[in-house]
Amino acid sequence: MENLSKPIQDEPLLSAIYVIDSSEKNAFDSKFYRGSFPNITSLCKKLENDLQSLTYDLTRINSIPADYPGMSTLNYVQALIDILLETNEKRNLKKEMLDFCREEYADNIIQLKLIEEFENDFKPNDAIHWYLRHETFLYKMMTRAFRVLDPDILFKLRYFIQHLNRQLKSPIDADALTVHRTLRIRKDLFDKMKKHEGGLISFNEFLLANKIQSAIEPSPTNIDSKLVRFQIALGTGVSRHDVATKLNEVVLTVGTIFRIDKVEPIDEETFTVELTTNDEILKGGHLVTKRLRDAVHAPFPLVRMVKLMKQNESTGYMEYFCSMLIDDPETMEDEATNLTLGGLLHSMGGHYYEKKQYEEALNHLQNALKVYLRVLPDDDVRLTPTYNNIGSVYNKQGLNEQALKYHLKAYEIQKSSTDLDMDSVAAYVANIGSVLMKLGRHKEAASYLE
Repeated sequence: MENLSKPIQDEPLLSAIYVIDSSEKNAFDSKFYRGSFPNITSLCKKLENDLQSLTYDLTRINSIPADYPGMSTLNYVQALIDILLETNEKRNLKKEMLDFCREEYADNIIQLKLIEEFENDFKPNDAIHWYLRHETFLYKMMTRAFRVLDPDILFKLRYFIQHLNRQLKSPIDADALTVHRTLRIRKDLFDKMKKHEGGLISFNEFLLANKIQSAIEPSPTNIDSKLVRFQIALGTGVSRHDVATKLNEVVLTVGTIFRIDKVEPIDEETFTVELTTNDEILKGGHLVTKRLRDAVHAPFPLVRMVKLMKQNESTGYMEYFCSMLIDDPETMEDEATNLTLGGLLHSMGGHYYEKKQYEEALNHLQNALKVYLRVLPDDDVRLTPTYNNIGSVYNKQGLNEQALKYHLKAYEIQKSSTDLDMDSVAAYVANIGSVLMKLGRHKEAASYLE
């Protein structure tokens, strides 16, 4: 064993060492050493628990300096959680969630049975119980989605997220309490948290913590992470829920905001971090995130998701949620929503135009026009930028007759407007002249350009 340990420990991607050895003197000094086991069965039991740590316990945290109102992951997550918790009586969110889960686990008999069990037996007061069943589809999907911040999956799981949050937020008369949780944190996020001492932090999970501080057990080492023992002071009245099946354990709702009081090293790889939350800190966190919440305000959750993705410059997700919204029956008749969606699709058309992806640009601009025309007449002056941009795309594609048609339409509508925009008129005239020159119709071009 002594001869074996040194070369193994030099491996750059090593996370853990497991030894199958039935002898009694089989341990060696190594931070990677996870134990010696008499047989493969006992090793696999240990490995199963450690894989949970490696897969799920690399927790995502978000931290910002105190009073930082700008765009940040913490602000983004708070706004996202707000949307996920918005109820919608007109939709069958449970059915939508389970249909999605069945698609995801179509080839997994065990999870399909659990989905059926949830469908038949779930009651709102069972939410925490289901969350703590780590073998189920809900824990696996939700934990991963929060940690990689997948807004699509989280949006589809919002039925369960709402019930879980509601059970955790149920009326309580909670005394002040200190709880503890040891987690692996990505090194870059840990460094940011350390820099933001005195600022705010939140966890991307429904946080399970213990009322008793236990010794830090060795855990699989990840070269890009730090082991952090969080000591969390909960003020009077801060929502938490005692876990009936686990002595001294409590659950805190996702996105709870804490103040970072102190970060202290235990050794090179392990740290103690003291956090506090109370009514004052929670209200302060709400104020810090208010600007973004207000910016994404909308009458429907799906519209809010689109606006949030735009604020976060997540073009792919913005495009995805827009595609869901175009044919969403709940929002199709709402004028404000159609105008908002049309504007977003128009801006995405411009995005792809700048990237010279003209087919994508044309698709988004045509969808923008389709959405606008649900609530506007085809000669409304607000449509002229979209008509003009469609013409510009056709121009780039060499489809000059189509380009001319749309540029002329934009020009004629703008020219007839009671609120004439001379800058727009000038731009549209220049585009018409350019296309006419390409078509060899020089006299017509000159008449416009003059």
